[in-house]
Amino acid sequence: MKHLRIAAALVAVPLVLSMAACANQSPQTPAGSESSTPAGPVSITYSHRLPDGEGMTKVADIVKKWNDAHPDIQVTATKFDGNAQQMVTRLETDIKANNGPCLAQLGYNEIPDMYNKGLVEDVSTEAAKYKANYTAAYDLMTVDGKTVGLPQDTGPL
Repeated sequence: MKHLRIAAALVAVPLVLSMAACANQSPQTPAGSESSTPAGPVSITYSHRLPDGEGMTKVADIVKKWNDAHPDIQVTATKFDGNAQQMVTRLETDIKANNGPCLAQLGYNEIPDMYNKGLVEDVSTEAAKYKANYTAAYDLMTVDGKTVGLPQDTGPL
């Protein structure tokens, strides 16, 4: 079954975490060859609910900057305009249909349920490399001893 990787923002860390499960990733070097480096550019999809109002940095601008700087790792971001629960329902449906994004923005309260349903993957090894960059919010990305993403931000919890 296709799994969703939860990540927090469009930076190198979550992109690296997502590559293995992304269905629309470019073909890999055939098994048994000496290299497992992608044969061409990697395509990563990212679903989010980030606001893009006047005066705000738009995700599309961040993605363009990333794509310009990283021609071998290209991101396509899709803004979901519904509320958080509608996005979770949509993600669950898409993942079960093997059509989920590589990365998605989820609220801390949604992560345990998504984990229990088998809709996110353990990215502990990759995430641990960046743990020192975060405070207590990092621990909110851990379920059953497994880290399933990186925090994007925090608010009153």
